[in-house]
Amino acid sequence: MEGSSGLPRFFPFCSERCKLIDLGAWFEADYRIPAKPEEDFEDSAGDAPLIP
Repeated sequence: MEGSSGLPRFFPFCSERCKLIDLGAWFEADYRIPAKPEEDFEDSAGDAPLIP
């Protein structure tokens, strides 16, 4: 079944169930972007030149 935009109703998901599973993963913070610990960031920030 297509929505008014011509895309499948639950695009980019195959169904409402898949959409809700993905939403739940976001709420539980299952998806994360790896990053350096803040202490490493603060140490290197002092070495950066200031832009006037």
